[in-house]
Amino acid sequence: MTRRWLALMACAALWGCAGGEKDETDTGVDPDAPPDTTDADVTDGTDADEDAVSSCEGTETLTIEFLDPLEAPIEGVVVALECGATHVEATSGADGRVSFADLNLSAVPVSFTYVHDGTARTWVDAGGPERTLPDPLSLTLGIADTEPMVTMQGDLVHSATDSLMLLVTEGGGIDLTTETRYELDTQEGTGLVMFVIEWTTDGELGTPVGYQVVTYDSPATGVDGPVVGPTTSTLSTVSLELDFNIDPASQIMSADIPTDTPYTNRLMSGARCVGVDADEDFLFFGLTLSWTGGFSSPDLSVAWIPEGITMSDQFMPDLCLVDAERNSWAIYELPADPSSWTTFTVNDTPTIPGADIAVPYGFDEEFTMSAPDWATFFVSYHIRLPESGGALFQDHYQWTVIVHPETRSFRFPDLPWPESMDYSDVLMSAGTLRFGYSARAYDADPFADYVLWTDDAWAETHHLASMGDSRYIIQRP
Repeated sequence: MTRRWLALMACAALWGCAGGEKDETDTGVDPDAPPDTTDADVTDGTDADEDAVSSCEGTETLTIEFLDPLEAPIEGVVVALECGATHVEATSGADGRVSFADLNLSAVPVSFTYVHDGTARTWVDAGGPERTLPDPLSLTLGIADTEPMVTMQGDLVHSATDSLMLLVTEGGGIDLTTETRYELDTQEGTGLVMFVIEWTTDGELGTPVGYQVVTYDSPATGVDGPVVGPTTSTLSTVSLELDFNIDPASQIMSADIPTDTPYTNRLMSGARCVGVDADEDFLFFGLTLSWTGGFSSPDLSVAWIPEGITMSDQFMPDLCLVDAERNSWAIYELPADPSSWTTFTVNDTPTIPGADIAVPYGFDEEFTMSAPDWATFFVSYHIRLPESGGALFQDHYQWTVIVHPETRSFRFPDLPWPESMDYSDVLMSAGTLRFGYSARAYDADPFADYVLWTDDAWAETHHLASMGDSRYIIQRP
């Protein structure tokens, strides 16, 4: 069994499906045209001002602040902003800030693109009469470093013949095996926790055997970790019926059903119990052991470790529907108490009307989004490198376009792009590139006063679903 691949697959599915990023722009400009610099002030972090004409003249200023994951300012981020026919550029200074003055943000939205570390983010129609931009608009670039992990091995005692054993440590170390030895990553420290789930299988139907919660200290190099098993405690279980409120052509119909054949995909598909403890360490302690009825009248048997819920500072049970190539997905938030589950309605995902995943789009085509009316969507379109892995393994996209719920269409050539850069500064030179969309659904508008960017707890209480489809192809500009 390819354990390392399994661990990567599981962690990517659990944390990499959120879709969209807190980044940026849109409006219309020819990337090869010279900038118009006759009447609006542009200020970078060095307080250097430039005058430029604006068709949306006013007295307001947009300040964008770029910070790394440790909240240190990032200097040198190139930003191109457009408002009507005006195109201006600036670069963040030592304080990580760039400012655009003489705007009328309350009435006329602006679109902007920033480029940093080989990736671009565009934000379409920021501000406007429906929403107030925070001052400054603070954006975090990059990914925080994870705690270092060390490899731990040890003996594994099965309680049933040919059973599967899933071992998960704090921080996301995973092993899934039928063998009598385990190998997985762990944090260094004392009083660490490992969750163990054991089940037997006929390939399709999993039968719970038991579980174990192991407290251990990380071992010294060359020394075995704790002996794991037998798993004599009884897993909690519940039967969950799904009702599919979707179009028959929906991407959900291509999702993988949880199975152990030819490999176990239960960490990727079906209902799952996932949590984060007070130290923000990853916890995975429940999965779907059977899915019967296909997509017509599916009935799921879900098993979980009851202590996992009480040990989670934030409990995030979900239903994950993802295709075999990991290029399209839909993840729905499930009620917080698994013992109360009876039925759950699976609503449909957004679509790109008339899209054909086998036919490359032209770069100058107009892209239209059709969103179901069951939720408010925060949508991002993305372009990524053609040889990259499945979307669930993608930490970031080469170019992402963030649009508001009411934005339904745009053309890539109309989006602001720094005149000082070519598309090749971000996009690899190739005939075609992977393309798609991702979205998050909330029960309120995430762009109202940009609450999603200014209130860290807002998403936790309003999030309904995350979804995306990266199976499309676009011609490189």
